[in-house]
Amino acid sequence: MTTRRKRTRTRRSMNGRRRPGPARMIPLAAAVAALALGSFAPATAAPNGGGPAVQAASTRVAEARGVVAKALARYESSSAYRIDFTQESYWALADSTTVASGTLFYERPGRMSLTYGDGSRIVVQGDSMRVYTAQTAQFFVVEVDSTDVAIDPPRLLRAYAPDPSAPFAAGDPLPNGSRVVSLKPQQSFGEPTRVEVTIDPASGRVTRIAALSSSGDRMTYAIRASSFDVDVPEDEFILRRPANATLVKGSPF
Repeated sequence: MTTRRKRTRTRRSMNGRRRPGPARMIPLAAAVAALALGSFAPATAAPNGGGPAVQAASTRVAEARGVVAKALARYESSSAYRIDFTQESYWALADSTTVASGTLFYERPGRMSLTYGDGSRIVVQGDSMRVYTAQTAQFFVVEVDSTDVAIDPPRLLRAYAPDPSAPFAAGDPLPNGSRVVSLKPQQSFGEPTRVEVTIDPASGRVTRIAALSSSGDRMTYAIRASSFDVDVPEDEFILRRPANATLVKGSPF
């Protein structure tokens, strides 16, 4: 599979219509909850000229980019980080919500370990992705391209930038000083269609992510704790097929 085909598959999984069980929650968590933290679109200079309204809008966009740059600097300066989160998945077609907790480790370059509370896991190392879904007792081994956007955090949200019409989902700072930045895809392919990221400008920490799709589906991540430059145990990047799990050919996404 080429990188282009992998990227198309990843987007389909984000916009899938199936009920969001563990196998579906894992790729979206990997692609948004964790990978979103690693990168945002680089800032560009605001155009000169225009009336007061245009200049005010440009100032707001520049302000949002500055907040986002804080997060970019915080996560990209870390050799490895840990994120503990609670994930709430809303499926619009069935008007149903599921909640799960998880922990993600990311270590440069390109090693990722994601574990959910029910024991479901995804491990990416080099060109190999291993997935275990506890509910269905299925195990997958998938060959991936190490340059795929769904694996390398500094790539995923380079496709996103502050919404020029409304760069802040919450116009004013929150009581604790955090800002809620509204990001939209820079290319027409984008799903989720909008990502709202809550960032503490003082530390650059991301504390909440909401990924919103055109179908009305919503995935929200409340980040309970973040640790940077951590020593990740080597066994976090080892995932073997459990004795009770069935080896399934193909991709779970």
